[in-house]
Amino acid sequence: MKPYNEIRRLCEKNSRMSAKLVDGFLIGYAARHQGLEKKMNQQFARYRHVTEKFDKGTVNMMKSQYIAHRIFREGGMIGKFLNNPALKRLVREERDYLEQQAAMPWRFSFSVITGEPEDEFFLMEDIFSELEYLVFSPGISQLKASRNPVLWLNLIGFNGSCWQSYGPIGAYNSFQPDDIYFFATELNPEIGDEGDIASHIETTPLPYMMLLSGAAYPFTFHKKEQMRYMMAEYDLDTLDTAALKKSFKTEYDSGVYRLSHKEWGEPPHMAQVYYDEKLKLILFTAMTGRGFRELVNGIKVFGYHFSNEPFISINTSMVVTAQNILQKNVVLNEYEELFHVEPDEGKQGVVDEMNAFMALVLPDINAGRMPNIEAAARKSGLAIETAHDLVNMVTGKLLDLPAGDAGAPQKEAALYREIYLLADEIRQMEPWKWMYEIDLFGVKIPGNNRVYFVSVMGANGQFFALSAYKGYQGLAQFVDFHEHAETMPPETILTIPHLMLSFTDREEMSREELDAIRLSHIKFRGKGKWPHLEEFVPGFTPIFPEGEILADLPLLLDQVAMVLHRTKEDPGYLFKEGDPFDAILVRSPSVSSDRLKWEDRYETFDPEWGAKGFHVYYSRETMAEVSRLSEGSQVVQVDLVMLPAPVKEKGKKGYFPFMLLLVDKQNGSVPGMTLLTPQPDLHSMYESIPQKILEEITKLGFRPKKIEIRSEILFVLLEKVLKEAYCSPDHVEQLPQLDEAVESLRSHLAP
Repeated sequence: MKPYNEIRRLCEKNSRMSAKLVDGFLIGYAARHQGLEKKMNQQFARYRHVTEKFDKGTVNMMKSQYIAHRIFREGGMIGKFLNNPALKRLVREERDYLEQQAAMPWRFSFSVITGEPEDEFFLMEDIFSELEYLVFSPGISQLKASRNPVLWLNLIGFNGSCWQSYGPIGAYNSFQPDDIYFFATELNPEIGDEGDIASHIETTPLPYMMLLSGAAYPFTFHKKEQMRYMMAEYDLDTLDTAALKKSFKTEYDSGVYRLSHKEWGEPPHMAQVYYDEKLKLILFTAMTGRGFRELVNGIKVFGYHFSNEPFISINTSMVVTAQNILQKNVVLNEYEELFHVEPDEGKQGVVDEMNAFMALVLPDINAGRMPNIEAAARKSGLAIETAHDLVNMVTGKLLDLPAGDAGAPQKEAALYREIYLLADEIRQMEPWKWMYEIDLFGVKIPGNNRVYFVSVMGANGQFFALSAYKGYQGLAQFVDFHEHAETMPPETILTIPHLMLSFTDREEMSREELDAIRLSHIKFRGKGKWPHLEEFVPGFTPIFPEGEILADLPLLLDQVAMVLHRTKEDPGYLFKEGDPFDAILVRSPSVSSDRLKWEDRYETFDPEWGAKGFHVYYSRETMAEVSRLSEGSQVVQVDLVMLPAPVKEKGKKGYFPFMLLLVDKQNGSVPGMTLLTPQPDLHSMYESIPQKILEEITKLGFRPKKIEIRSEILFVLLEKVLKEAYCSPDHVEQLPQLDEAVESLRSHLAP
């Protein structure tokens, strides 16, 4: 058995060396020499129509990968750099690293995973050389945890014990070896075999790197049949087309016969044979594996001998991606045009229609959005029934939705189904019977850095729910709120980022929630049994979860249900023996042997977790103006109050306005106030408060003798600026006069 722990340490050391020497020096050094940066930018400009769809960070990483390959590839620039005086200042260990990389050139490798002997270690086989090699790659591990790619593209370098990847990883959901061969021949028709492809990738890697734009496209299925362009071509002196008419529909144009299988020639199989009398060749084409086999067998019964396997099999996702990258119409079968009938005659080619339709809807499906099937069908000319079938095939979720839901994405329906099944399971468990609000535990979501800390409510028998506080910041805010519940207003909970699953009556559900439940096909009946999902964005009115937060819910609720089951059986499960009392259980993902696994980790709570600093903004001129005011005898109390009346502007999220209030401690009057809004977010609003308080003091016409502040956040924001303005801030626990003023204002706002 390989010493994987030793190899891992070597890999991690190698990564640190790469970050320092390659990222920190060589990339920039190489870009500035021999006109490489200019040449690179010219090359990337050819694919601007592709890269504009990536975020800037991804494009920059691709450029770094491109330069790194130019440095370390066979015959690369590293040979010259090693003799450059600029590298003489390197220590021996750093120079040894570069010499090792020069001795074993880096290369791009299209590969498949054949094994996973240890976490983050993968056995991979190059699809062209068929050589197997060991790779250490946390990046591959993370991608496998979030989806299941079938093909990979890595820039790899050797560290003496295994290979490591550098730069963006191509993780393709539906590209296969034949697809890469096809793409290579579209780039260079002179390519003949696997060796030619490998050489072409090394000399011209950029277009292959652009395949990242189609990485998320899924396989296309018709029921259980994978849809692919399947072809095989043979030399054939003669073909008895008269005899074949028994099993094939025969057409003829310009010296070419087209024979469509009478049973398998219609969609989705499209099994057809073309015979060119002049060139003496026969071409088999089909869109499914079964259709291709039946087509060949249909010819073989007449005494011909051909293989049942196609010469090439190309996924529809590759055709769409190649056309986008190369900006040309990809022609797979030049004979098809001879038998093409213009759409206005009502017989547009079904395959072309399907391709056009999929190109329109796939981006929305991959992004988890609802594609406009009807509009895409009209634009592509595809029959609406076939269009709906294709969406079902792509998502792999053939749910029987009622007619009114025909346009809804099946992927979304399956997501809601999983969420509501888990929600109902949690309700039936009634965890509030054995758990309290402060019995916290965490769940980390695989593939990203999001973590939720879960609290169960309902021990008092009044409100049954659970909240999932977002991140360490949300956890710290909740703990602070819980510890100071007697002094903090209840609406403080609306300033903490969290999700809430409560159980209520149908009348309390929003139209959006009822639509989601209808899509899920889960039935709910009775009082207090309807799952009510809300996302609380600080300062804004609760909304139904969406985007990445909605996508987190199935894994989150699954792990919540598991923890609840365990705690019912073992009340001590949330605590690890020997750990301090404030350690929190965090369910954490790991990937091993192609499977997502979960493990228990216990993290000691720190009140500073997730602390987010403030960059306060205030005018030095306003501060100076306040400092020049004469000091009065009044003591002023200051607080920030959320008003209970939300504001909803058309087309925007509703929010709660805040009031910055100044109250005279002696007589309870309100000498100053100003309204604030949590836009663009609550944190930005907080950062604006120092300037606002200076403006309010300026309006008073005097500097208060003392300014009493109860809120911890306000005191942090205002202490420095008030002292610089020669005011005297005082952190207090009670503000009775201000509380009376607030109650009076709220009574006027109440409906």
